[in-house]
This record gives sequence, C-alpha cells and structure tokens, in this order.
Amino acid sequence: MAHKLISAARYSAIALATLVCALFAFVQIQQHLLRHRAEQLFNDIQAFQLHPSNFADLQKFQQRWGSHADYEGKCDITHCIYDVELTDSVDEFVHPNRESYREQFSWLARIYELIGGHADGIIATVRLDGDHLWGTEYDFTHYSSYGFLREFICFSPHLFPHGLIQSDQLRKGYAITRASNMGEVLFLHISAQTDPRDFKRLTALKFDCMTRIKPCVLASDIMPEVANDPFRGRDLDDNTLHYLFDCDAPTALFAREAENVAEIVVLDVHPDTNTYEVPQPDEARVRVLRKLNNAKPQAISSEWEVHLDDENLAPQSTSSPAVRSLIAGQRYLILFTQPFPGQEPGHLYLEPCSAYPATDAVFSEINKGIAMDTSGGGPWE
Repeated sequence: MAHKLISAARYSAIALATLVCALFAFVQIQQHLLRHRAEQLFNDIQAFQLHPSNFADLQKFQQRWGSHADYEGKCDITHCIYDVELTDSVDEFVHPNRESYREQFSWLARIYELIGGHADGIIATVRLDGDHLWGTEYDFTHYSSYGFLREFICFSPHLFPHGLIQSDQLRKGYAITRASNMGEVLFLHISAQTDPRDFKRLTALKFDCMTRIKPCVLASDIMPEVANDPFRGRDLDDNTLHYLFDCDAPTALFAREAENVAEIVVLDVHPDTNTYEVPQPDEARVRVLRKLNNAKPQAISSEWEVHLDDENLAPQSTSSPAVRSLIAGQRYLILFTQPFPGQEPGHLYLEPCSAYPATDAVFSEINKGIAMDTSGGGPWE
C-alpha cells in the first residue's frame, strides 16, 4: 500500500512538474513572439521617422500590420490615423482589466508572473494628412505587480507647439517629461530636426523587459537614456492642470519648429462666442496677408477666427517679443499647426509664444528660423 502511495505521489509530482514546465515554455514562447513583433513594429515606425513618408509608405505598412490595426474614420491619401496594437492573448485572459492591474492582482495573475509572464501592451500610431507624414507615436506599457511603466515616443515634423514647454528643450531639439504618480511614465517628443545622435541615443528601447523572468520596475530599465537625460523637463502629476510655455528661447527657434508661419492683420476683436466653464480669451477676426511657410489652406486674403491662449504662458517670459493678446488694426506674424480634422472650420487655435508683432526685427528672426527648418527631408537624408 505504501509503495502504491509513493508511486502515485511520484507520478503526481512528475505530472505537476511537467505541467509547470509546459506552462512556462508556453508563456515564454508567447512573450518572445510578442517581443519580436514589438521590435519589428518599432523598426517600421522608425522608418517613417527617418525618411520623408507618404500614403504609399503607409499602404506598405498596412499590408504588414493590417491584422493588428484599427483606424479612425476614413483612411486615404487625404487623411489617415492608423493604429496598430500588439498584446499577448494569454495575458488578456489572465488579467483583462489592465487599468486596475495592481489593485486587482489576482492569484492567477500572480502565478502568471512567477513563470515569467508579463502584461505588455504596445500601440503604434501613424498619422498622415495631405499625403504627408503628420506624426507617429509608439506607446509601450509594461505592467506588473509592482505597478506599471509607460514609455511614450512621439515624433512630428516639428516640435512646436506640440506640447513643448521649456526653452531649454527647444534649444536642444527634443522634449522629455515624466509622471510618477500612477506608475512611472516617460514622454519623449522628437522631430525631424532632432540631432541624429540624440535621436539614436534616446530612442534605444530595451525590449528585454518583455522576456525577463522578473519584471522591470524602473523606467530606466526600458529607456535608460531618456530616464537619465540631463535635459529632462519638469515632472508632471495629476494636479498639473496645464503646461507652462516659456517663450524665452530665440524667436528663430520657434519659427524653425513651426509647421506654418503667416502674416496677418487683425480686423476686429470680440468675445469668444462659445460657452465654457472657464472664461476664454477674446477671438480675433484676421485676414491673411502673406504666407511665409506652408499655411496651405490659409489662402491670401482669406479670413479666420483666431484664438490666442495666454493663460499657459509662464510669467517669467518677459524677454520675448511674443504677445499675449491681439489688437485690432495691428499686423502680426503667427506660428500655428493646421486645424485638426473635426475642428470648427475657419478657426485657428494658437498656443502661447505663437504671435509676434510684424516688425523688421521679428521678420528677420522668423526668416532665419524658416531657413533652419530641415523637416522637408530631415537631418538623416
């Protein structure tokens, strides 16, 4: 009888060990496959960043990643926002609610982590408008029982005014911000004009966190150069209602990074007609006098409603010629992005540091900045 019990125990132990080894192998295979796809997707996203791209390039990208993709609205040569999401089907079964991963860490998820399983999610986005690259994003999130790490890389032809908040970042050619209240999150914003050495250094992601037995716990485990960069911007938290723009960098640098530059004359200024909980700056009805850079939809003599944000301007920005408000009858040079699809037609929304008096000195600085703009081919061509 004892012999039978020992044999049964032995067979049970062997069966259990075999099951654990099989589960471990299965999980590791899934993790390595996801890592391989994540690396391939990142290389493809970088290809958009390293060379001027158009809709034909996006179509090749669609052929490769269509089974993982989604897109908002229509996707054609005029406009497309194309998303690719990579996940592990095993992890989705183990823990479907990633938003509360740490708070609801189940026993099944704990076992999954002990055998090397990680909840990794990758979302890549390609944005095209008018057959030209509008920007790309690569969002990598690494969840574990320790919390989560999120590394977000945003690329656009120009930095300003896509969330740039400090003049030091403008001078350097890239922007980094960090949030640590809900995990550890790093945001890297680069452009076609970022120095190639900084581009390669900062975008060197370490994907081995996806296949380690023990999960990574620090952002520096994934993006060490970004986490330790001396030019990293200030940290953000939930209490940060808005970014503060610092206009103290030379005007030429803002012009270099601006997507569009135009000279306008203000026809009249009137209260904002929309209803908001927080009072908004006055609207200005303007006429386009001259296009200095791009500004394709803004035809000469066309009229636009312009909204200039002055609340997010840092109070120490006193040395810049940038204005806080527009005055009827005056001429200005404005720096702006094209209206996003779905925005109210005929309206332009200007960030701080985006409007300057049309003086000879400012014209000289603006033209100097436009001459420095290499976004047409990028510094890698």
